[in-house]
Amino acid sequence: MTEITTQILENIDLRGLGMNHLAYLREGEMDGMKGFIICAADGSILGFAPGRTKAIAAIMQNDMELVSLQ
Repeated sequence: MTEITTQILENIDLRGLGMNHLAYLREGEMDGMKGFIICAADGSILGFAPGRTKAIAAIMQNDMELVSLQ
């Protein structure tokens, strides 16, 4: 199995497990402003918030679950 095939299968598996309802935060910068980048389980960027509290609120308002990465 090639790396590309493996990646596609992993993404399909994640969606099947409900991973499209999970999000995580990472500190970052967008347009020169420091804050928190909101990421989907697959790593794609969903949004940005200037503070952690606002980022968590945005996740909850969109019926997503905040997860912690180790």
